[in-house]
Amino acid sequence: MAQKAMVIDLNKCVGCGTCGFACKAENNTQNTSYDRSYNWASFLTLTHGKFPNTKYSNYPVLCNHCSDAPCIENCPATPKALYKTADGITMTINDNCIGCQTCVGVCPYSAVDIKQDEVQYSVVNLNPTGEKTHPFWDDSTPFIADGTSNPTEVHTKAGFLPPYGNDYTHKDYRAVRKAGVVEKCIFCDHRVSNGDDPNCVDRCPSGARTFGDKDDPGSEVSKLLAMYQYRSLKSNNGEFLGKLEAGTEPNVYYIRDTSNPTVSVEESEIVADNSLKIYPNPAVSLFTIETVINKAGSLNVSIYNIQGKEVRKVVSNKFIFIGKHSFKVNASDLKPGTYICRVQCGRDIKSSNVIITK
Repeated sequence: MAQKAMVIDLNKCVGCGTCGFACKAENNTQNTSYDRSYNWASFLTLTHGKFPNTKYSNYPVLCNHCSDAPCIENCPATPKALYKTADGITMTINDNCIGCQTCVGVCPYSAVDIKQDEVQYSVVNLNPTGEKTHPFWDDSTPFIADGTSNPTEVHTKAGFLPPYGNDYTHKDYRAVRKAGVVEKCIFCDHRVSNGDDPNCVDRCPSGARTFGDKDDPGSEVSKLLAMYQYRSLKSNNGEFLGKLEAGTEPNVYYIRDTSNPTVSVEESEIVADNSLKIYPNPAVSLFTIETVINKAGSLNVSIYNIQGKEVRKVVSNKFIFIGKHSFKVNASDLKPGTYICRVQCGRDIKSSNVIITK
């Protein structure tokens, strides 16, 4: 059984947007409207920190071709308008779609109205019935009065809508976008079936995208997933799946995310009596310190670098009672390396190693 997947190396991605242009040029998708993005290859921009200590990260996004795809399961059309190919691609069938948008509602990466839901993109979008799929090119107003042609003239003389369009054939979907149906990224199956990569992969100038069969241990995708820690989006509002959270089992993975350091723990360094534990949460660059206090007293919790210099004061001289206590530490500004978490209450001292990677 095969499962096509995409790995996006965020350390290589320069945010140039070539993938978005390549997708539009290949699949003839229309311009973003007020309530729908229509970008099969889109972008999610997240802000980290608070002003003036802020930074931004850019995530290329697309249909995740989920292994547990709710769009397929919930499609009410007969026969269904979505299905899984032998390669694990979530495929749309234009002629079966009834335009009900049920798939949009159940997809965690989509929204019927991106403005109303206050999200940046939607994976699945409806081409409304009775509306032209490229309204920009239906305008007969010249760009410059008495000086240039108009959009209608351009596409009429080109003989294709849109005029820059790419004409291809596929048994399930059309090259020219169709009104009254729901559409999304199909991993450029018309290219993949001919042995080529999706156009966004082929055109990326920095080689940030890798496409292949993740079930094949010899594929580049499998090698990257084995080499690097990775994560996947949980939704289209910037949430990422937790370490043990499957979600819809998306098949688009992000590696080397320099804006969100990954936290791990050297288990061998955890104290033997289990009174100090550290739980990493790579999805949000946090780790939680959990400790058991056997005698009330003044508590100090600090993070030290490997040279013994204190880099973070978590708790300072706080009187604390007997029992289990936990503290969250934001690791987003810590450089890669090994750190020592030290917990002291009175004369009782415990420590554990924390590893930050990027």
